[in-house]
Amino acid sequence: WDRERAQMRRRYPNASFNDASTAVPFPAAMQALRTWIGELVGRPSDQLVGDEFLFVTCGDWDVKTALPRQCNKPTPGTVDFATQRLLLSRWSNLKEVFRQHFQLTPAAAPTGMRGMLGRLQLPLAGQHHLGMDDVGNLAKILRRVVLDGAKVEPTGHLGMDGERVVAQSAARAPRRPVPRPSR
Repeated sequence: WDRERAQMRRRYPNASFNDASTAVPFPAAMQALRTWIGELVGRPSDQLVGDEFLFVTCGDWDVKTALPRQCNKPTPGTVDFATQRLLLSRWSNLKEVFRQHFQLTPAAAPTGMRGMLGRLQLPLAGQHHLGMDDVGNLAKILRRVVLDGAKVEPTGHLGMDGERVVAQSAARAPRRPVPRPSR
């Protein structure tokens, strides 16, 4: 972006640029995340252990693909590799937790947040795909399945060679009935 700044300013109107942005650089945001997680678990960030926390996502893409790409732009190691390994080495895909908890076949399982909300007869709050609205809706789903006894365990892991692989699912719990939306 810095190399293209003059050309971009010629091409687009001034209103297109946020010169007053207070955003921090991505590496600083990742370090702040590491510090915050340390505060949550009661450890200094340099003493965090990966099995003390777990990101829960709706799908694998965010932790498997998007965050590692961003961590390595513009060059590999922009976010130090130790932080990447710590924060991105394992995650739990809520869709997989939901499918396993209710013993659904892949064909019968909801494919996204709206489907899970519908199966649980929970209303969609806000607008789908609007960041914080999705966070609230996914938290409602997670809360409901945890209260129903779901085990939230890692469903995705970082392979030893740095390549991300999706983990095999854990042993299955007894089948639980899935609420069906009333029509």
